[in-house]
Amino acid sequence: MILKFKPLEIYDLGLPDIPKRSHLYHLKPIGISTPDVESLTGYIARLAQTHCMSTGQLICREVMPMLKPEYASDITDIYKNFLSEKESRAYNGTGLMASNVVNACQTLTGCNQLQFLTLLAFREVLYPKDLFRPFKAWCPICYQQWQMTGQVLFEPLIWSLNQVTICQHHLQSLQTNCPHCQKRMYFIEFHSRPGYCSKCGGWLGTPLISETQGLPEKEIESQLWIIRNVGKLIATVPNLSFTPKREIIAKSINDYINQLTPANQTAFAQICGISHGGLFKWITGNSIPTLTKALQICACLNIELIDFLNGQICELSNDIIVSLLTSHQQSKIRQYEEKPKRKPLGLRKIKQELLKALKEYPPKSVTDIRKRLGLKANSTFYYYFPEISRQISANYALYRKNDKHQQIENALFSQNYQDEYPPSSLTEVSKRIGIGIRALYEHFPEKCYEIAEKYAKYKLESALQKREEIRQQVRFAALQLHNQSIKPTSAKINQFLNNPGYMFKKTAQITLSEILHELGYK
Repeated sequence: MILKFKPLEIYDLGLPDIPKRSHLYHLKPIGISTPDVESLTGYIARLAQTHCMSTGQLICREVMPMLKPEYASDITDIYKNFLSEKESRAYNGTGLMASNVVNACQTLTGCNQLQFLTLLAFREVLYPKDLFRPFKAWCPICYQQWQMTGQVLFEPLIWSLNQVTICQHHLQSLQTNCPHCQKRMYFIEFHSRPGYCSKCGGWLGTPLISETQGLPEKEIESQLWIIRNVGKLIATVPNLSFTPKREIIAKSINDYINQLTPANQTAFAQICGISHGGLFKWITGNSIPTLTKALQICACLNIELIDFLNGQICELSNDIIVSLLTSHQQSKIRQYEEKPKRKPLGLRKIKQELLKALKEYPPKSVTDIRKRLGLKANSTFYYYFPEISRQISANYALYRKNDKHQQIENALFSQNYQDEYPPSSLTEVSKRIGIGIRALYEHFPEKCYEIAEKYAKYKLESALQKREEIRQQVRFAALQLHNQSIKPTSAKINQFLNNPGYMFKKTAQITLSEILHELGYK
């Protein structure tokens, strides 16, 4: 009998290839290759929410130690240097901060598409100034609809741009103030969370009431054109075969100048409504345009923004060229016709006017007289009538000095700052009466020193009182923990304090160290 053996399945006993694990959750960005791609700041807030921690904790514990290892244990410096207005805007921008944060987040999450959540691809063709608004903006109707339909709440990058003021879906103005606390928010704050106020935690969504809110039709049309061009620019970033260079801008502008006004940069600048100096810097490569100026040129020439920045030159139609040149010529004619034409004045007439001005009260300045007579420069007076002109100038200077002194005296002494408590600082007094600090010191130095000294004394007393309050709170919390057989630590004491930020202060740390010595922990 012949035994037949079935072939056995061969198993590979070697270790399988295990993909490298990321330190943080591999959170996928929303809206890549679409105009509604989310911003990097919004992604960081969502990432923190995924890990059940605040945005500030994620930045302080994970992101910033990778960028600045020396900040790993100093939360106060991180908060001041990386969660401020200027720095929070830079996260979504074109500079070094955006590049560093993108690299850090990609290393932590293993997601290699985070550069598409910024405008880093256009760092050499778009000037960063005026690119982003100073505070966060949002569409409350979008948030409301996303929540009702169970969609993920996020912050589109296009909302952060300074040039976009309405929502393209609901034709409603973007909001910048919380409806509950009326405060504005930076793009990244310690308690940032998409759809919620980082100050009070209130919900930012509202149901649709009126889509247009009475916005002018022309403004809506202009905004939709901007949103379409900027949205296409953002959506195209992942598909770019090369990063646009500064030389492309110079070449594009030169080509369009040759099409519209051959070899005439001044006329091209006037037609597009930009300065000739700025245009010259762009052509020579010494500078690059802002997004606002780039959109202005594209709107004038009726071309796409992405084509302009990528160097894809479009042939301007004859109708557009004729229309722009005709409009420019008519504008020059109107300016010439509207320019006031004055008859030339003789020296005798000018002298009579100057002598007449010497007797006027309140006295006029030489510039006022020159404008009244329609002359171009004050030098005419000083050349032909130097003595009279100097006398007019001296009278006006004396009048201004006495008048300003009287104004400051009335404003400064009309209110009794002696009885105020807490006392106002000199800066507050200056803002209240609308007069600069330098002018106050110049006219009433003794009064200024008195106000400043009183305020400095108050600040010193307040600081000492605050330090004592912190000492008492830390000591009380430490003793309570000790009585419960729990070692007092900064984290545990922080739960008992009125303000959690107290433990970051040097006074609290010194007090804790003293108590630990007293209780025998050290």
